[in-house]
Amino acid sequence: MLGGVTLDLCEGFDADEVSIRAPGIADIHIASVSTRLQIGRARSLPLPEAVQVLDIGLPRRGVLERVALLPGRPLWVAVSLSRDGKRLEVQQQLEPFGYL
Repeated sequence: MLGGVTLDLCEGFDADEVSIRAPGIADIHIASVSTRLQIGRARSLPLPEAVQVLDIGLPRRGVLERVALLPGRPLWVAVSLSRDGKRLEVQQQLEPFGYL
């Protein structure tokens, strides 16, 4: 994605409902997100360049994470569920993540 933010939902998702909120964009709700084990990614979402903060939640698990995005665009953000399923782990970088 040129100039914006790419949000990758990666490891640990198993038929999860995911909710994404950010100032200036409509709330996003995605039902039944599951990680594709072959590539370690469940879903990839383009977001507008202006997004600076994301609230990412898994309502059924009671997990919510606020992410302040790094400056610089384009930006790639990878979100995985921790092994214990109680928190989200976030990585950010200025180049695409490598998936098989």
